[in-house]
Amino acid sequence: MHSAVKPECSYLISYIEETKNGKQKAKSTIVNFSIIEKYQMEKTDDKEFALYLARKATNNKVIDAKVHTKLSKHQLIVTEDNPLYFVSRSEMNNAKQFRPRKSTLQKLYSIYRNQESSKEHYQNTFEMLAADAIKQYRNYLPASRIEKINEYIAKVEDYDTFYKGVEELFAMANAGAGRSNIFGGRYERKLNPKTTKIIHQSITGLRYRKPKSYKNELWEQ
Repeated sequence: MHSAVKPECSYLISYIEETKNGKQKAKSTIVNFSIIEKYQMEKTDDKEFALYLARKATNNKVIDAKVHTKLSKHQLIVTEDNPLYFVSRSEMNNAKQFRPRKSTLQKLYSIYRNQESSKEHYQNTFEMLAADAIKQYRNYLPASRIEKINEYIAKVEDYDTFYKGVEELFAMANAGAGRSNIFGGRYERKLNPKTTKIIHQSITGLRYRKPKSYKNELWEQ
C-alpha cells in the first residue's frame, strides 16, 4: 500500500488562486501524482484533473488551472545547465558524467599503479579530484555536501582512505540513481518551473527533442 502513495509521475501546472483577502494570484508549480490517484482520477476530464492538481498545491480557493505537461519518473530535464533525471518535484538524480581534468587522472593512475605514496600526495590528489567535482557540479551540490567533500581531505591518511574517498566521490557523481554513503548523491531541491527545461523522448529513446522551456506558457510570470 505504501508504494501506491509514492509519486508515480508529476505534472507541471499553472493555476489561479483566490487568497483569503479576495485577491487573485497566478502561480505555477510541479505537483506529484501517486499510483492510487491515477486509478481514482481515471475518468476525470482534463479541466477537472487540472483543478484537482491545483487544489493539491494550495489551501486557497482555486479559480482556474491548466496542465502544461507530464513529468515521468527518470525523465531527463535540465535545470541551471545541469542535466538531471527527474524523480519527484523535489528529488532528482544526476545525469551529468563526471570528467576530471587530465592532470588529475594522471595523478590517480600513478597512485593506483604504485599504491605507495606519502600522506601529503594522497591528500593533494584527492583535493584535486574534489575540486574537479565541485566545479562541475557547482549548481547541483548543496553547501552541506561540498563541506563534507572538503572535510574528507583531512581524513585521507593512506592508500585505503584515499581509495575509499575516490570511490565514494565517483559514486556521488555517478550519472544515475547511485549515491555515495559519505557524500550523498541526489539533487534534493524544489524545482523552479521558470528555469527548468524538459526533454521529451519517445519510449525507445530513438526520437529526441531539444530541451523545452515552458517559461512563456506559465501563468506565473
